[in-house]
Amino acid sequence: ELPPAARLDTERERIERANGMVRMNRVDGELAVSRAFGDSMFKRSVDDPRLTKVICVPDITVLPLEKGDIIIIACDGVFEGNFTNEQVCE
Repeated sequence: ELPPAARLDTERERIERANGMVRMNRVDGELAVSRAFGDSMFKRSVDDPRLTKVICVPDITVLPLEKGDIIIIACDGVFEGNFTNEQVCE
């Protein structure tokens, strides 16, 4: 598995190969995620949907968990917000 920084570089390169750019940590300076089921305006102009700026193929990370660990699945609004870990858990 690639380290986080290398994974970000790889994702940026994938977006740029699809004639997109990453500006202000957003696809084309607009969209905060690069993998999504929706956002069709970022999925036009190519025949193969795997070659678009935004794809629906998940980026999977495997982490070992221990008893008491908490897993949170949330939208980008939670992660971009100014919340403490405790507030997010609540």
